[in-house]
Amino acid sequence: MTDRWITFEKLVNYRDLGGLPTKDGRRIVPGKLIRGGNINGASDADIEKLSGMIGLAVDFRTEGELLEKPDPEIPGVENWHLPVLETITEGVSREKDADRHSFEYFIDKPDIALNYMVKTYEHLALSAFALSQQKKLVERLAEPLEKGVLWHCTAGKDRTGIFAAIVEEILGVPREVIVTDYLLTNIGNAEVTERLVQMIASRSDVDREKSVPALRIMFGAEKEYILAFYREAERQYGDFDGFLREAMGVDREMRERFSELYLI
Repeated sequence: MTDRWITFEKLVNYRDLGGLPTKDGRRIVPGKLIRGGNINGASDADIEKLSGMIGLAVDFRTEGELLEKPDPEIPGVENWHLPVLETITEGVSREKDADRHSFEYFIDKPDIALNYMVKTYEHLALSAFALSQQKKLVERLAEPLEKGVLWHCTAGKDRTGIFAAIVEEILGVPREVIVTDYLLTNIGNAEVTERLVQMIASRSDVDREKSVPALRIMFGAEKEYILAFYREAERQYGDFDGFLREAMGVDREMRERFSELYLI
């Protein structure tokens, strides 16, 4: 599945859902559904490339993240700010305050950091605000769009990863493929994550032996995270089809529209 990476000069962790297989033997159409990390910092060449690929860029970040690092204007592309979190969330949103709090509280507590991230993913399956925001994009994707759609957060890991899983489930991608695709973020963000981990762990007031595992837990993608989302969604709605139907408004007609638009 690694041939779906989209390379840029400055942007990382971008890939196309196109090519992923479905349970009925079809595949997702390339170039229509793109997931990624922060657009802020894109080079002129990156912006030109995005302009040719997408017609809609959906930003899942909080208002604070957006203000700190706004998305650039991309010719011919609509920017849609659609925050999934209402508040600062350590390890997920990346405002300066969130990062500082996460470093100080979790930096020497890997077990607590892991539990916190699992609980965060459970929250993403239960939050009325998060679900209503994601439902808006599901509804938008059910309408024909001339070019591709990009959704992103800061790292392209948590909020972006969960929405990718929702879209893949609607299209009938097998669960094991969805989980594998989610974990590819660790490859896409490897260099940035390692640089950040080593920078923080080198502080004189930090216990490196404890901080490195804790930071990797906070900044990485773990199988336990996405399975926690699935587990909570299925507990709340009976099964994932129930989650899609009740939380996302995905009925048979909408599934058929998704199939017509995004499967070959």
